[in-house]
Amino acid sequence: MNVIDMTKNAKGVFVKASTAIGTGLISLQAAAQDAGGIDTTAVETSINAAKGQGLTVGGYVVAAVAAFAVVGVIIMMVRKI
Repeated sequence: MNVIDMTKNAKGVFVKASTAIGTGLISLQAAAQDAGGIDTTAVETSINAAKGQGLTVGGYVVAAVAAFAVVGVIIMMVRKI
């Protein structure tokens, strides 16, 4: 198999893959349009509640890291004395 044949083969593989991806995206879009009648308020409420909990936990993590940094600086200052 020479380089030209390999290039043609690779081109065919990419064309087949892109066609499959395009078909899948069109199917996904059609499914999303069909699902337009679904009530998403419960999902949005759950996402917002989880987002609030994530922000709370993130705040605690940042506070803990800052506290460890301050403790580390204090320990370094005490060692120099």
